[in-house]
Amino acid sequence: MPDAIDTRENIITFTLPPNQWEISYLLSPSSSGNSDNGNTDQNLFQLEYFIVILIVLITLISIIFFVRKKRKPNVKNIFKKYPQLSKEDKEVIQFLSENEGSAFEAEIRVRFPNLPRTSLWRLVRRLERMEIVEIKKIGLENQVKLK
Repeated sequence: MPDAIDTRENIITFTLPPNQWEISYLLSPSSSGNSDNGNTDQNLFQLEYFIVILIVLITLISIIFFVRKKRKPNVKNIFKKYPQLSKEDKEVIQFLSENEGSAFEAEIRVRFPNLPRTSLWRLVRRLERMEIVEIKKIGLENQVKLK
């Protein structure tokens, strides 16, 4: 048996008489173990909190991305900004707006069969110079897209 057992600053001290000793012990959850457990619980809580915030941010970014992608161009603002647009210009812009803001030149020609091919080509180039549309070459076709 030990001569004395003391506790100083959460350290257990045994005072033993001189001899050969064999010490065996069992550790059980105690107040010192609970502080580590509390720290682990706090880390888990912070991790869960971080994961929830991350999921909310990803959801918000996805919603913003899809809303901006699906948003139709505001044709009225274009018409106000450029009052000099002709009737055909306005009709082509309106057609592009109805087609989610873009169409191939061939689709525009089909929609406006009374407009000669060269006149339509000039109309689209004029709208491009005015920075209302942008033209993108896709394969052998030109895609006209509202800015």
